Amino acid sequence: MERLLSDASWAGSGVGTYQASAATYRDTAGFPRPAPINTVSSAILGWGYLGVCLLAAILTQLFVTLFRGAFNRGRDSFFAAAAAACLVTIFCETFCDASLIDTTFQILVAIVIGLGLAQTVGRQIK
Repeated sequence: MERLLSDASWAGSGVGTYQASAATYRDTAGFPRPAPINTVSSAILGWGYLGVCLLAAILTQLFVTLFRGAFNRGRDSFFAAAAAACLVTIFCETFCDASLIDTTFQILVAIVIGLGLAQTVGRQIK
């Protein structure tokens, strides 16, 4: 994995090309594995370092929006606060394993973030 990441360019090799890239670096023990170690390593190989930096900036902006929306809603801030907390958990999860690549997990993330954003931009206390 270290060799794969050291050869990754700023532009990346293309989304979904982890298995093809990992096959060229495989040794007799079978490392690196056919599946990525974690989501961040897969994103660095696919999108490049620039893409991961942009993704981190977008996630930070989304977190600030959700957190600010939770404070603006007052007592009715459940979904916005839960979405902000889930976003922090998801960010930490990207460094643990590659579960964010799974479609089911992506759908659940989209639902939670969508509910939080819907309540954030909805009726606000003035």
